[in-house]
Amino acid sequence: AVDAAIAVLLCVGVHNCHSTGIGGGFLMNIYDVTKQECIAIDAREAAPSSAHQRMFVDGNPPPSSVSGGLSIGIPGEIAGYWSAHRQYGKLPWSALFKPAIDMCNEGITVQKALAFSILQNKNKLWEHRPFRRVFFKGDSDEVYGLHDTIYRPRLGETLAIIAEKGPSAFYNGELSAGVCDEIRSNGGIINEKDLATYHARVKPALKIKIKNNFTAYGVPPPASSAITLLILKVMDGK
Repeated sequence: AVDAAIAVLLCVGVHNCHSTGIGGGFLMNIYDVTKQECIAIDAREAAPSSAHQRMFVDGNPPPSSVSGGLSIGIPGEIAGYWSAHRQYGKLPWSALFKPAIDMCNEGITVQKALAFSILQNKNKLWEHRPFRRVFFKGDSDEVYGLHDTIYRPRLGETLAIIAEKGPSAFYNGELSAGVCDEIRSNGGIINEKDLATYHARVKPALKIKIKNNFTAYGVPPPASSAITLLILKVMDGK
């Protein structure tokens, strides 16, 4: 099940790249039926070592906290997938990447959510040549829309390297310098040491008992599961 989840999430990163992808992070609960325990993986993005409390105030316009290189945290997705796979995976690591790599090379059909996001962010995408190559038709200013086909060969190459050489290729190998250079060229502050020292964190899951002897689990902060579990307890009359 963990292998399947990772493979699907990699595909979602190709198909719904406006919402998730290897440049981001995630939170995951995994229930181990053998041990009858639930663990949580915190693979959320982390602040770079050069981050400070006034970085979005001193000389930087407010949008810099949500757009551009300065807004980017240290990516945790690949490290988190590796942590989950190392503990619970059964298939070879490389096998988990094949469906996503195939999607990159064979093309994906743009669905409603992605089409909307591309259109909404058209001007921002146009400002960056790598995005123009992906989301604009040729040299025109026309973006790909609903039911168009988009190809991601360069992302496919990146995924293939990670599939073959493991997460170290991304965090401390042939991809890491390029990742940092691209971020810095757009005003970011992530450096090679930030990538090399990133680790996903494994924690005990939050746990409560609710009506009819059910157990509910959640991911600890920074997730909001504690609020969800509190609501369940209130609904349970406790």
